[in-house]
Amino acid sequence: MTSTSADLALFAHVVLKPEADLDLVQGALLVAEAEYPNLDIPHYVSKLDELARGARERLRRTKDAAPIDIVVRYLYEEVGFCGNEGDYYDPRNSFLNEVLDRRTGIPITLALVLPRSVAAQASRPRASPSLAISSCAWSTPTGTP
Repeated sequence: MTSTSADLALFAHVVLKPEADLDLVQGALLVAEAEYPNLDIPHYVSKLDELARGARERLRRTKDAAPIDIVVRYLYEEVGFCGNEGDYYDPRNSFLNEVLDRRTGIPITLALVLPRSVAAQASRPRASPSLAISSCAWSTPTGTP
């Protein structure tokens, strides 16, 4: 089996799981691996786990705000994630590894960071990516939400 065939087989294995068992982060990093062949997937999973620990700590310390508000404030104000309004169509915005490294992206890839931060270690139910998108102020390149 060629490397491409093996990669496709692994990706199919990941995305064909029942919805409750899907790991969107793993799937997104496997997609990125096609563009970045030497991508260190465990490194980026660790980065997300580190963000989740930070979110958990803020949730533990702050009791006077909604959990989603606490996590969004942490990721976007403290850590510095933001929408790439300057170059919305930059292809790097579509790769989770680039979004984690540059802390900028488009709603769909930024949406992968928030659920992991809320769910992985914050002792909360899994959050959907749509929650992240609807929780953050965002303008499209035309200026309309």
